[in-house]
Amino acid sequence: MIIWLKILIALVAGVLLISCAPGMVEGPAPQRVRDERPVEVGRRPSTFTETFRWSDGLSVEIVAIDHTLLADPAQVDSPGARTGDPCSELTVVVRNGSRYAATVGLTARLRYGPDLVPAGSYIASAGHADSASTQIVKAGEVSYPYVLGFVLPVEGRRDVVVDLGIDDWRHERAVFAGSIAA
Repeated sequence: MIIWLKILIALVAGVLLISCAPGMVEGPAPQRVRDERPVEVGRRPSTFTETFRWSDGLSVEIVAIDHTLLADPAQVDSPGARTGDPCSELTVVVRNGSRYAATVGLTARLRYGPDLVPAGSYIASAGHADSASTQIVKAGEVSYPYVLGFVLPVEGRRDVVVDLGIDDWRHERAVFAGSIAA
């Protein structure tokens, strides 16, 4: 009986080693598995007048777009930024329609034009989100507004893609695309 048990263990171990050996498995490499709620994937980008929703009840929306001129190039993450450069400022809120509190840490990237050129970014105005980049949004509540600024040429405003992350990859990135020209 013990001999059969040892043989069975050896066979199971052999099968596991062969099935996990690198280069032996066909298809794409396995991705990191996360312990989280499922979210919707594979959808088209939202327009700037739509709300991007996840299946768990969280949503993000751009509630205002303002165009201005850069006042302080030292605040921009681009060394080429100059005082007076045209800028676009987006006000973003996260709504929590779920049954649990959500920790929100917003990250954003704006790209423009047919080559998707990255725009320099800055925190546009002081406020609650400026001093607390991570917020806890209770069930049924809305985050304090995040006002994000991007150095963006006027001609680049017609073809814009904005990627918003709300919580360090627990949810897929919200993508908004289209024109933000005034």
